[in-house]
Amino acid sequence: MRGRFSGLYRKYIMFRPRLVRGQNKLYDYMLWVLGRGELLMPSATCPFCHSRTVTVMSIVSSDGGVSLGSGYTSCDQPGCQYELKALSPTISVQLRPLSWRILSDYHGSDRKNVEKVLDWAFEMPKRLTPERAHEILLLGIIPEEYRPKKKGSS
Repeated sequence: MRGRFSGLYRKYIMFRPRLVRGQNKLYDYMLWVLGRGELLMPSATCPFCHSRTVTVMSIVSSDGGVSLGSGYTSCDQPGCQYELKALSPTISVQLRPLSWRILSDYHGSDRKNVEKVLDWAFEMPKRLTPERAHEILLLGIIPEEYRPKKKGSS
């Protein structure tokens, strides 16, 4: 899907509109989609221990926006989170869970940056068709063939 509706189905996973169950089948389906999207877990590897999957990202706010990236993520181990906080020793670092729900807290370029980190952490496909999105939600995981190819692998 290209054009102005590109990525529309991925956006459904990211945002939780205020819907009322039972109004109609579309609302019920959207509640199912949003609920299943919340069950997806990140699959990228922690940059510190290289063995567990990432669960949090650090966000350093400043006057010009936020500083974040895939290198500012960590698993749930205290040692890894300590190393993550040590990357910015003089600044208070906020740790946020890796969840699509946090996107609603950011706007503009900050939101795009958070979206990039989430795409990396969840290993989201570059091209997400409605069929692929539905399959991902049914399975509760992102199949290996849909994930972006890792550098150095064929």
